[in-house]
Amino acid sequence: MFKGFGKMTKNRIFIFEYISGGGFNKMAIPLSLFSEGFGMLKVSIQDFKSLGFEVKTILDYRISSLASQLDCDIMKEITGKMDFTPEFKKSIVDCEYVFIIAPEFSGILYNLTQIAKRMGKKLLSMDLEPILQGSSKTKTYNLFTRFSIPTPHTFYFKKNDGTVKVEQALKHSGLLKTPLIVKPDDGVGAESIYYFETREQFDNFITNEMDLLDPNRDYIVQEFISGSDLSASIIKREKEPPIILAINAQNIILEENEIKYIGGITPAENAGDIKYIIESYLNNLDLTQFKGFFGIDFIKKLDHSLSFIEINPRLTTSYIGVRNITKNNPFLLLIYPEVDPSEILDPNSKWISEFFHLNLKYTGDEKDLSLGNEISEKIPQIIVPPLPLNPSISNVKEFTCFAATKAESLKSARKQKKKIIKDLEKFNFHSFI
Repeated sequence: MFKGFGKMTKNRIFIFEYISGGGFNKMAIPLSLFSEGFGMLKVSIQDFKSLGFEVKTILDYRISSLASQLDCDIMKEITGKMDFTPEFKKSIVDCEYVFIIAPEFSGILYNLTQIAKRMGKKLLSMDLEPILQGSSKTKTYNLFTRFSIPTPHTFYFKKNDGTVKVEQALKHSGLLKTPLIVKPDDGVGAESIYYFETREQFDNFITNEMDLLDPNRDYIVQEFISGSDLSASIIKREKEPPIILAINAQNIILEENEIKYIGGITPAENAGDIKYIIESYLNNLDLTQFKGFFGIDFIKKLDHSLSFIEINPRLTTSYIGVRNITKNNPFLLLIYPEVDPSEILDPNSKWISEFFHLNLKYTGDEKDLSLGNEISEKIPQIIVPPLPLNPSISNVKEFTCFAATKAESLKSARKQKKKIIKDLEKFNFHSFI
């Protein structure tokens, strides 16, 4: 199934996504992150391949059935017995370029990027300094405040730090307005975010429920900002101002006091006006060390002002939709400095893309549910076919998948989404919230 490794080839690129690429080869794959990660891997491979690159990647053995979904020249399976880091190093030896998609938590993105740099590879994803900056929400908060960028008040604390006691967390958070959220300082997306409507709820959590927090991670308490959840997809080229590819709406829900990301829409409503405001703020930031793809999450408040939340120093999930609305391949901006942004971006684009998770229940009798390729052929908007939510359970019935539409209006995009759900029912997969 997998193609063998060869000698050093010019324009060979190693594209790596941590969740699907074996980073969790000795533990359960977190499927909420996997479907987005594999989706980004799939479209990145397509877009680099279309520019003439020879593409190489590695894939977790448990999802080897999805290998044929990747338009890849060279691929290797990472088994549960392998030591991941040496395999990662071996994989990039014969590649000229490296493009890394990985979570910021626990230093994962930083450490893998450092390996690639030490091996002398040409890095097409973010460099170390921007990763350090974006991987810490506290550092990002300090950056925003230093350059007078509006951002919610934030307080940093460690769960098991004797110098920063729980009482101090309570005292400092008392300076913040409710509602409040608690989230990891190095968190990714909507991972492990807790929401508290009242001071009493927060105080009770800090006093009685701190065991829900990972003792090996640092956390922040932050004022919750009401409004529309948005993001900017950005490319930064050396010695040039940042290029905003798109302004995206994020579909985030609150479920049992936890915040969850389920997809988004690009472009967001009034994207042109918002883009102009974002550009003015970005011009005030020191982004000289940024080069490559990154994202910024922000809130459009009820009074239409903006509040900046965080920087994501890597390709983000929104790219799966963004590539559907551009005139040409966005990676051209990354590879060719002479390409003008107007050749890629169309301010009058007629296209809109909705990208989303679908939770599914399987009602059929098939024991071997290796339907991924057939589903993707019949429903091309499916980026990641149905995967079991808990593969360790025999006779599993609950699945997740990821899809992206391309339409000329939001109404048409929603119509496509309904058709996708209807078409999945032909394979005995039924959508549920």
